[in-house]
Amino acid sequence: MKAILYQIAHIERLIIETKSEILTVNKLPFFKIFSRNESKEIEISCLQKSLNDYYGIKHSLLENLEIEIRKEKIKLAIQMRENTLKKVG
Repeated sequence: MKAILYQIAHIERLIIETKSEILTVNKLPFFKIFSRNESKEIEISCLQKSLNDYYGIKHSLLENLEIEIRKEKIKLAIQMRENTLKKVG
């Protein structure tokens, strides 16, 4: 479960960085100065694709985390039941 949490944190950093890059590209005067609006749109499009990919990865990781949590809850329930039976017996 720790590995999944680490991966989620890593993807979250990538998401934040990509969002920041999109904002930076939107604000850069370079594209206006050199009339490179087409390049700007291509750059933003690539960054948005990466951002969507990261969102998909994060979604999958969160689903995996949910599965791991369910497994842990089942293990805990079994341990609690065994502990209760030991007290009774």
